[in-house]
Amino acid sequence: MTATPPMPSHSERAILGCVMIHPSTMDTISIRAADFSDERHMHTWQIMTARHSAGLPNDMCSIAESLGDKGDVARVGGLGYLSSHGDVACIAANIPHQTRQMRERTRRINLINELNMCSATLADGAATSIETATRISNSAAGVLINTDMSVSRRLRIQHEHLMDEATGKREVYIRTGIPSWDYHSLFGGLSTEGVTLILGASGMGKTTLLNRYVLGLLSIGTPVYLHGSETSEDRRLRDLTFSLAGVDGRAWAQLTRGLSELKAKGEYDLEVYREVEGMVERLEQAQAWLEDKPLHITGAGLCVEQVTAYAKRLHRQHPRMVVVVDYLQDIGDTIAPGVKVGDRIQQVSHKSGQLKNLAAYIRRPVVVGAQVSGEKGGPGLDPRPELWDVQWSSTAHQDAEEVYALFRADYYRERDPSTRIQGEHGVVEVIARKRRTGRLATLELQWDGPTKWIGERLSL
Repeated sequence: MTATPPMPSHSERAILGCVMIHPSTMDTISIRAADFSDERHMHTWQIMTARHSAGLPNDMCSIAESLGDKGDVARVGGLGYLSSHGDVACIAANIPHQTRQMRERTRRINLINELNMCSATLADGAATSIETATRISNSAAGVLINTDMSVSRRLRIQHEHLMDEATGKREVYIRTGIPSWDYHSLFGGLSTEGVTLILGASGMGKTTLLNRYVLGLLSIGTPVYLHGSETSEDRRLRDLTFSLAGVDGRAWAQLTRGLSELKAKGEYDLEVYREVEGMVERLEQAQAWLEDKPLHITGAGLCVEQVTAYAKRLHRQHPRMVVVVDYLQDIGDTIAPGVKVGDRIQQVSHKSGQLKNLAAYIRRPVVVGAQVSGEKGGPGLDPRPELWDVQWSSTAHQDAEEVYALFRADYYRERDPSTRIQGEHGVVEVIARKRRTGRLATLELQWDGPTKWIGERLSL
């Protein structure tokens, strides 16, 4: 291990340059000198903070004139280096992003230095393994705690959000693109941030609803990262295309096979040909619609750390992005310390916790499908899932901001016509089992099984 910085110090210079060019931005920045990893930048910020408190200007010329002896000039890197910050200055709107980058870099360097020192003392025998492990643990805990923003600063930001909500510039709940959901008085969209857990048994429509979320969000311009743990990227994109086009995948397979057999025999069926031709036209329209949408897809084989790392990277490019994961238990197992490989309960709890942390980090919704333990049947038993029915987990529903259970009576009637289970035909029930705010309720959405579609159709 070395103390080599894990990334260039561009963010530190970009912030200094921005303040020198636009001194008024100093009031909007909550940074301490300790947040800078480069001593030249740290000293420059201390000078700028002192001048700002005294009511003095912080443009580059004023700062240069205020420097005393050669020692002060050298501590900021020289006048040439000081003036060069303006060449890489960021715009004021990018200061929050550059601030996060800067703090992350500083934390990494501090943690690397601490680990180097721990490694040296452990190798020299100056500390026991328990003492060293405790020191490392305390250092890591310090990195995880964010105390950079004061309560007053957070309240000012909260007030800005409230005013934006009051004037219609910001939504309290994020629209899903499913009108029946978004305009329902007790649903109104997805929670602004946190994990939204979608529960359902196999065949109840988890994947169909999650795909519908993706297409609905894209239809209103919201970027989406979709991780499908069951299929490849190409298969998931094909499923989205067929659903969007309103084409029954099984009917398509049968018709195209029949058409191929007719051609092999030298025969021709105009009706079959026209039906296939109509499907092709709708599929091409769906492909054209999807082509320029801000959609990112990953497929089976990734562990939760890979999913969250990719989501964080995408979030830097698309701050309004929503993450959709299908589904929790099928994400690849982790080899994280303390999580036993093969222990399904530990693995699922770890995945749930990591996705909860991801939602807190990006401050956007993370929608996660989850399998329930099994179908409940028998006299007097309601088959609708409860919070505690999450397979191999007793914590997933605790990590979630919202929990919705899916139920289709048709699922049972198709398998057993004599069943007494009640429910509307062609409908999927979305049952709110948990909400940190708002009342619990049930929403009934139209269900089209052959084309795997929920709710109203999108116009292409």
